[in-house]
Amino acid sequence: MGFHRRHISNNQILQMYITEGMQKVYDWYTKGVDTLVTEVGLASDVGDLIGEENDWNQMSKLIFDELSIYQKGFIYDVIKTRL
Repeated sequence: MGFHRRHISNNQILQMYITEGMQKVYDWYTKGVDTLVTEVGLASDVGDLIGEENDWNQMSKLIFDELSIYQKGFIYDVIKTRL
């Protein structure tokens, strides 16, 4: 038997949510792991919600809000480069 430590980054969570959905994100935090090492920010905040009341919806909202901020920044950068 071994000890399973999982490192989770903010970008990893965003990419996983986009490509595989909320179930995969939830499972990534809760299945097949003994301890988590999370990046400060989104990954850490999502991890803090595990086990809280209504954790699934809170996690999904947090990730979706972060994606919205990221997309606005990306769109701003694209517009800025075209000016």
